[in-house]
Amino acid sequence: MLTGGLATGKTTVAKEVVTIASALGLHAAAVDLDWLGWATGATVTLDDLIASNLTAVAGNYAAAGVDHLVLARAVVHPGGLRAVARALPAWELTVVRLTAPRAALEQRIRSRDYGSELLEHLTDLDEMTEKVTAAAPGAHVVVNHGRELGDVANEVMRLAAWIP
Repeated sequence: MLTGGLATGKTTVAKEVVTIASALGLHAAAVDLDWLGWATGATVTLDDLIASNLTAVAGNYAAAGVDHLVLARAVVHPGGLRAVARALPAWELTVVRLTAPRAALEQRIRSRDYGSELLEHLTDLDEMTEKVTAAAPGAHVVVNHGRELGDVANEVMRLAAWIP
């Protein structure tokens, strides 16, 4: 499970992990958990909706022969992690928090976002970083700045015991 504040590279690293896993012959899939909860009018909490959808998606991947999942989401409270763990009772969950210097995060946000989303993300940057850090105090921490993407992905895979 990759967590981290805004623009720490969760989705980018998740995709790279799957690319490297494929080259190593591992059967892996990336799941951006935000997309499993992007809905209006739901009658359950966001975490419960994501967990329910994740249970189904993980089951489908397992039935298709995938035995490694890399999940991406900025988890902002411990309940979010507990919901993911409940959704995957047969899977071992390793939490890795990606981090980068604030200036780098702001630069990434400015290069990808625009309009009201840009303003919202710049306004929320520090608060989101604090929430994510507090939500997973025991997470492994990986710096995703000033390094090759493959090196970051390999470190994540080692921490998750996918590779030696």
